[in-house]
Amino acid sequence: MLPIFLPILIISLVSMDIMAKTEYDSIKIRIKQKMYEITIPKGYHLNSYSSIEEQEYVFSYPDSSCIYIGDFFYNRNESNIKLLGDSIYNLRYQNIPLVKETNAIIGKEIIPLRPDTLELMGVQNNQLIWKDIVMDNVNVGYYNVPILKVGIFNRALFSVKKISCD
Repeated sequence: MLPIFLPILIISLVSMDIMAKTEYDSIKIRIKQKMYEITIPKGYHLNSYSSIEEQEYVFSYPDSSCIYIGDFFYNRNESNIKLLGDSIYNLRYQNIPLVKETNAIIGKEIIPLRPDTLELMGVQNNQLIWKDIVMDNVNVGYYNVPILKVGIFNRALFSVKKISCD
């Protein structure tokens, strides 16, 4: 049985070593009228995208991995989420106000609401890892991440915190 666990052990040890040597930046960003803080690995290039109603920040790295945070309805992992199947896709991109209105008209909850926090993860066609977390109406995630760096990128996603509201 030892040989089965050996590759997992090696990946875990190498990943922990990479995490220990990684330096991080703490970034403050505004999405709508709220300030958020995220701690991400150094070495990124920041791009900011916005429309009249939506804002997104993308932190790109030289190896093509990216972290995003914003309130775009359709985010950078939409095509990956679509591969998980229609029911998961429809839940993730649910129009919550419309579902609430529909349930109110019917008089009972026929269509279940998406939870406040939904976390999805998978392997891309290129064998790199993606993850998407929707918390209320804020999306945070990553894509094009090598398996050895998943711990570093998970640390970044789980560091997100709301620090103020205007």
